[in-house]
Amino acid sequence: MKRLFLLTLALLCLPLLPAEAQTLVKKDGTTLTYSNPLRQGDTVAVTVTISGATAQISLPVSDLAQLNFPKPPILDAAPTAIAKGDAAKALADLEPVVKEQGDFRDIPGNWWPQVALEKATALAALKRPEETKALLADLAANTKDAAILQGAKSLGLSLSAEESPKAALDAYEALIKENGGGGNSAVLALAWLSKGKAHYALEQYDEALMDFLTVTVFYSEQAVDQPPAVLGSARAYVKLQEPQNAMKAFQQIVDTWPDSPEAMVAKAELKKGKL
Repeated sequence: MKRLFLLTLALLCLPLLPAEAQTLVKKDGTTLTYSNPLRQGDTVAVTVTISGATAQISLPVSDLAQLNFPKPPILDAAPTAIAKGDAAKALADLEPVVKEQGDFRDIPGNWWPQVALEKATALAALKRPEETKALLADLAANTKDAAILQGAKSLGLSLSAEESPKAALDAYEALIKENGGGGNSAVLALAWLSKGKAHYALEQYDEALMDFLTVTVFYSEQAVDQPPAVLGSARAYVKLQEPQNAMKAFQQIVDTWPDSPEAMVAKAELKKGKL
């Protein structure tokens, strides 16, 4: 017991470490490196090492200011997988990370809001609206991150594009204005995409085309939104009786995202040979 007490005391006297280290920060300013975190009710057990000696200590959650986790690689991989039509794999890879990070979501420093929003995006891509809405509600109740909340709001609005497109248009406009002037590009891309779908549903094809092109021209870095935006523009070109532009757009989808759900639609249109 005395040895553990002395080890814990030595840990509390450690100097501050670089930001890139996996660290926890106590409310008294003490910073420790850690590994193997385990949530145990109102405490967190972590493994620490000093001079070759390893020990597990438990800290009250109320004493923690931050418990910093490294960025989960799935946050970079999931959008690409979803854009390629492999939302099911993205979801499977996200599930354990969402659970792991969720155990610590009430402590600053975790990635639960980001991975949960990505999971909601995968669920939406798989046409599972009820699960998507439930997760978005969970996010709204358990994070104060403004960017995440905006992203959740945008995704939620996108679900209503087909249900009530006319009512949704005003909400999209407000969201775009709210995020204008260098705002969250992921939120803006999804808002313009959803706005395009709403205009298309209302048979306002010129407006829909401009919305979809806004996504592809100004938010090309948002990989997950590109296939549906190009497909939307192709369909708008069809309605506007611009078959050459429509064929080019369908071909772009097949060439760029051959494994995406949108590619299946585009291939079918191209096989018709005549629009």
